Amino acid sequence: MLQARAARCGLGLTVLPCFYGDSVEGLRRIPGCEPYFSYDLWMLTHPDLRDTVRMRTFRAFVAEAVDRKESRLSGELAAGD
Repeated sequence: MLQARAARCGLGLTVLPCFYGDSVEGLRRIPGCEPYFSYDLWMLTHPDLRDTVRMRTFRAFVAEAVDRKESRLSGELAAGD
């Protein structure tokens, strides 16, 4: 949030996740700069709970939610699209 605010105030450029930067009024992508997606998503669980129905259901829910938003998370689709 601080990087976005600094860029909005004209203090320079910043690299932000597309899903966040696209939603900040006053910021725009720099033409010719391709977004890159290099983040891993880790979900840590206690070994005793890892294979419970509750945790398997939650992991499936998160995986589906990320898949549905993949184009936005990867920067292919801007927030307004």
